[in-house]
Amino acid sequence: MSINRNDKCPCGSDNKYKKCCMRILPVSSKDYLNNNFEMINFYKKLYQDEVNIDWITRQLTSGIFSSLLLRDLFRYRVFIDSLMLLFNKEKLEKKYFRRKIIYKDFFEHLNSSDHEMKDFLDLYRRFLREKVGRLVPMNSFYVPYSSEETRPYDQLARVRNAFAHMNYGHFEFLSHGEYGTEYLIGYSIYNKDKETNKSKFHGFILEPVLHYFIQSYFSNYTSYGIVYKHTWFSLSSMSEYQYSSVINEYTDIKVNVLTYAKDEKYTGNSSHEMISFTKNFKQLNHEEIMGYIKSHSAEFKHSIYTISKEEFDEKLKFVQSEVGREVTAEEFCYSIKFLYDFETEFSNFLVHLMQLNDRIIDYISPWIENSFENKDNILSSIEELKEDKYSWLAFKYMFPILSVINICLRFEDDDLFEINPKNVDIEGFVIDNTNLERFMEKHPDIEEEHKKNVYILERLRNSVAHGHIHLTLKDNSMSYQFTDIYNNRSEQISISYFALNQFIDQSVFKQRD
Repeated sequence: MSINRNDKCPCGSDNKYKKCCMRILPVSSKDYLNNNFEMINFYKKLYQDEVNIDWITRQLTSGIFSSLLLRDLFRYRVFIDSLMLLFNKEKLEKKYFRRKIIYKDFFEHLNSSDHEMKDFLDLYRRFLREKVGRLVPMNSFYVPYSSEETRPYDQLARVRNAFAHMNYGHFEFLSHGEYGTEYLIGYSIYNKDKETNKSKFHGFILEPVLHYFIQSYFSNYTSYGIVYKHTWFSLSSMSEYQYSSVINEYTDIKVNVLTYAKDEKYTGNSSHEMISFTKNFKQLNHEEIMGYIKSHSAEFKHSIYTISKEEFDEKLKFVQSEVGREVTAEEFCYSIKFLYDFETEFSNFLVHLMQLNDRIIDYISPWIENSFENKDNILSSIEELKEDKYSWLAFKYMFPILSVINICLRFEDDDLFEINPKNVDIEGFVIDNTNLERFMEKHPDIEEEHKKNVYILERLRNSVAHGHIHLTLKDNSMSYQFTDIYNNRSEQISISYFALNQFIDQSVFKQRD
């Protein structure tokens, strides 16, 4: 369907297309980082006032998204994958599933005869034979340009370092063959030697394989992989009536947190006790869930925290001021969950964006009619996102984090001119002056008037590279905490929501001349 600028917008607003939904679309393909900024803004506008999946579906089916470029959507997918990996890798490996993760079995699942990606493997082999000059077995997502053997654990370490330091690019798109045009087959990565600053470990990423691998291990989402923590709210009475009733005064609300306590290893498939708990959680009522946890006390660690009246009043005031009306107990609990379990909710946010972005790719792709997915299945997948209908408030405060991470990548990018820290406005950041003084003593070579800028930008970069981000609410105002943790050192910087938006809107981060 073709839509002209002056046509009536298909969304039903009665406005012209150029003054309505056309404004939410990126207008051209930019470099990788500026494309990320554009795509962040595109999705942010989709969720500006609410999570309205029916409205988004209408935009898709009416042809409004057809102006999007597949090249831009695929590159944004790489960005979202990198965030999932950086945010969740250390949490999964070091905090929640220590020594309980096996990566090598993933490729056995991948190469099974009934796997959904098997249709692509021959395509990869043909491409890679041309790319690296040899046949490559499908036991990796990273193909070194040398002939060295690389274990999955080492492959992952190299990918993680490349993502953290913006050592990746040169995206390869398939422009011929049975699947049509503009399919992202992969991209190049490298690492840098810390001592010599020279590049090493050059290789090629099989993007669809890595995309599936990251979903399976680092999405923190049961539908795609493994959950490392469950958090939910329980009221004094979990009756359906109370949960759907307007909440105006203090209610006894408990925060439940469940983590895994045994030694069952996760191998990348859908079999694990944490996954089984999710399936049971969706089917059982509150009393049955408590009984299930009690009967499986050896498998899980379950802790309960009661929200105090002071906390409740603060959170209710915040939610009602944001939405501009009274809310039900259900909406209230979902709206504040990100303040009690940011790890889970930020993961859910990334999965939501990933799933919608993937389905838009599928829907507007030229090969869709002959593909293994039809448009009904695509729309059904988008329909699943309705479960996040009360996540609008969380999404509002999470979008700026995407921009912050993209800014940190800009400082790491070797292909662009270096940004002088003195040209960055750091107003609004709150720091511990003792930590700054210690930093200044260790770095006498940095000009005195610029040390605070360098200090803040380094703390910011280190915190997002390891997923150490947290949000807090105080005096009805949201603030972000970025914590740089290294060995026994832990240094935190913070900034309000409004100041952070001013920070990320600086033109210096997008300038290319």
